Amino acid sequence: MDKKQKIYRAVILDGIAEIYSNVKDICGFFPVNFEELTEIKSDSKINLFFSVEDLPSQHDNSNGSDYYYGSTDSNYIQRKYRLPCSMKAIIQLSDLNTKPAIRINKTYYRMGKIRVNDFCPPGMHLKDLLSANLIGAGYIPLHAASVVAENLGIMLVGAAGIGKTSILAYALQHGYSYLADDMTVIDTACNIYPCAGISSIAYESGLENIVNGKKIKSNSVTDKIASIIPPLKYISQKPYLDINTLFPQSELADRTRAGKVFILAKGNSEVVKISKEQAFHRIITINRMEFPYSSNQLLLLYSLFNKWLDMNALRKKEEAAIEKLVFDVDCYFCTAPNPQEHFRLIQDNI
Repeated sequence: MDKKQKIYRAVILDGIAEIYSNVKDICGFFPVNFEELTEIKSDSKINLFFSVEDLPSQHDNSNGSDYYYGSTDSNYIQRKYRLPCSMKAIIQLSDLNTKPAIRINKTYYRMGKIRVNDFCPPGMHLKDLLSANLIGAGYIPLHAASVVAENLGIMLVGAAGIGKTSILAYALQHGYSYLADDMTVIDTACNIYPCAGISSIAYESGLENIVNGKKIKSNSVTDKIASIIPPLKYISQKPYLDINTLFPQSELADRTRAGKVFILAKGNSEVVKISKEQAFHRIITINRMEFPYSSNQLLLLYSLFNKWLDMNALRKKEEAAIEKLVFDVDCYFCTAPNPQEHFRLIQDNI
């Protein structure tokens, strides 16, 4: 491997998922720490590879339109996007059953970061590929934050922007142990795995008002400019801060059995225990919205060329795990006007 290559620790749970990358700035994916590559763990159950390189464009034609390219039982699927000035953005997905990899050309990497046309930054594809591989191995990613209370995992499920990270910050300040933020990974026995490596807590706006003595520096002028010119947000993005840096007193929990699930929404202050059916439909709806692996066009087309990849089977595995989760634990629908009130209600019902 290239000496410049970096190791990207995506999900830290007994080495189940790691991404090896030669690019430090993967937009759209979870913020993490990067380290110089020293060795590849041989016991990793899932290995993903990401790289930027010079990819050949199949049927190369500067005047050609956008297209997908692949063949039956081919180990890769490729898409080319035609851009102005004869530029071509190319992304290739390959070897999903042996060494899952995403390769993109330099044009895709540069232009994908500013979302030219309708194609996504490479990190979006990485997230979907990671989700599919986790589910295939029996581990289900949920869009939730999780802490430990009284030796049981407390899951906070909610759509993006509801305030899960802020609630998590309050919980850590009150002595709860950290399990996960953004992505909570469970298995089919309803165990929650610690995922400290994918926390986005340092990017949550307003946390300087929550974290005692650990103010996150921000540039209000830069933030305003970035809101007007979105691509600048990638340049002005705050540096990653580790959970232990923000909360040196917090504990990182080990694998923990799930105990309660709180599904969050904005509204008047109220906590209501809901039925298994209601909990399942709310959780699966949020998950499909935030982890849309099953609607990723590259994955879907790869599954058409390679019949062993059964996207419907992955969806059924995801549904079965969530059904078992809501059957085994108590589920609550928690509404509040702000994260602080959410936390108060959750604390009263733990």
